[in-house]
Amino acid sequence: MNIMKRNNTFEIICFFIFCIVVIFVSIFHEPWFDEFQAWGISKDSIFNILFVIPHYEGHPPLWHLILKLFSSIKIHPEIGIRIPNILFMFSAVWLLIFKSPFHKLIRLLLPFTYFFIYQYSVVNRPYSIFCFAMFLSAVFYKERDKYPFRFILALILLCMSCAYGMVIAVGIVIVWFFEIIKEDNFHIKSFFLDKRFKSILLIFFVCLFLTIIMIPYKDTYAVSSSIAHDYKLKFLYSFFILPCDALFYNFLDIKRMDLFNLDLSEFLKIFNKANWGILSSFWSGCFLGIIVNVVLFIIFKKLNKLLLFYVPYLMFLAFSVVYIGPHHIGLLTIYIVTIFWCVLQDSQILKKEMNVLYIGIAICIAIQVYWGICAISNEIKYDYWASRTIANYIKQNNLDRYKIMSNWYYGGVVYVNKKTKRLYLGKRLLSDSEYAHFINNFEQKRIEYLNMQSDAVCINQYFDKNIFLNFSNENNKPYILLKKLSDDENNKLGEEWRRQGVPEIAIGNINLNRIYDAQTLSKYQYIPLKNFSFHNLWKDKVNGNIRRIYIRKDIYDRDFLFDKKD
Repeated sequence: MNIMKRNNTFEIICFFIFCIVVIFVSIFHEPWFDEFQAWGISKDSIFNILFVIPHYEGHPPLWHLILKLFSSIKIHPEIGIRIPNILFMFSAVWLLIFKSPFHKLIRLLLPFTYFFIYQYSVVNRPYSIFCFAMFLSAVFYKERDKYPFRFILALILLCMSCAYGMVIAVGIVIVWFFEIIKEDNFHIKSFFLDKRFKSILLIFFVCLFLTIIMIPYKDTYAVSSSIAHDYKLKFLYSFFILPCDALFYNFLDIKRMDLFNLDLSEFLKIFNKANWGILSSFWSGCFLGIIVNVVLFIIFKKLNKLLLFYVPYLMFLAFSVVYIGPHHIGLLTIYIVTIFWCVLQDSQILKKEMNVLYIGIAICIAIQVYWGICAISNEIKYDYWASRTIANYIKQNNLDRYKIMSNWYYGGVVYVNKKTKRLYLGKRLLSDSEYAHFINNFEQKRIEYLNMQSDAVCINQYFDKNIFLNFSNENNKPYILLKKLSDDENNKLGEEWRRQGVPEIAIGNINLNRIYDAQTLSKYQYIPLKNFSFHNLWKDKVNGNIRRIYIRKDIYDRDFLFDKKD
């Protein structure tokens, strides 16, 4: 397609507006842990990136290898993680605007919906590769039988973007394989000589390799939690609410992730009147999800494309029952857009039927554009993460000359069912009549991982060296290994920190009693020095957080570095 044709004027303007908005908003975005963790990993050896890190990260190594091209030339981390992310998203949106078969108005509006304009463009993650690979595969889908290798190469790129990309790519290939064997002139012997068989074989070996290097180790943090998970709630969410969240609903955010640790029966019991909003929105989402699934089924049955939509779709939802985060929701949005793209290329029927769907499409796009506007304005207004401002404060006040301790992951005291070992959010949610039953059936558990120091990873990116006494990763790596330490390993780590003395500066709420004895701590008093606010942004929601810097009072009194009014 010649993009310089006169009838593409609006498309060209739309594309440049999208690019300008993303670049502008990205300047305000403070990268958070997942973004800087990937940058730190990119500084490691190729061997570790390929064969060690994927077992702990759960991602194929492509994103880290791409970032390595930038981290190896000593570019500033914030710039280094943005360049490839923006290029992939710009390419994806270019394909969407100029190559997709959608109505012109839809092509012009989709780029400004939440997941395109903000979540996968401003927040720098490998999901930008996912978006580009999905749309590239859609471009090649129509001529997949004539040019199978270019179609498969797009799907291989999809596999290498993230684990969800692998799931979807495998589903699409399974459907394609069944389409091939159902052909009237299909012969098994000739198929083995067919280019399509060779291309399918190629992606099979790529997926096999990626699976081998990504299989979680026993001590991988994401799968080695000591608290058992109940999957009934996650099943209900994934198969009913998730499709709604991807299109127009807003149930799951980072604060509600803990709900998935609850047993379904406990979930129903503990939500009294004070929590009625969460409970009602959950069941409302399930009801809306039934409607959405029925509508999707009717559409693709009418088009005789049930396999194309539902095989990858159900594989995606099944995988999300095991592993889901809010940032994965938009991947289903991209998938739905891509499948409609493929279907519109293969069928003229839907183009006539689209008039019936325009109202629903208009509602979804309007809501998503609203989310995008909210997210952009909130990104400009608030700090997304506190690492940049904390690092600047440390530099301005020369705090890096002191012994600084960073906080580690501390989930507080939670309550675990003695029989099922499933997490309970807390006795504060119980009525007085339920308390006796609670005492007999639940035990306290402290959730604490000394090696999970996300703030240290982020703040260190703004310095030429490690400034934290307790950032003791193996071989001084600039990232943390997402590994669940044993009690012995945790104690050994604590001993290393004790040998370096008591911290003079502490960042975040730190359980110093875990490391130092009461007699040692009795000699010191810590006073708050500075508060840093940051905000988790999700769609139109803003969840505020505070990160506080503490200083030992004897250091404060001795050096008089700070105005007491501060």
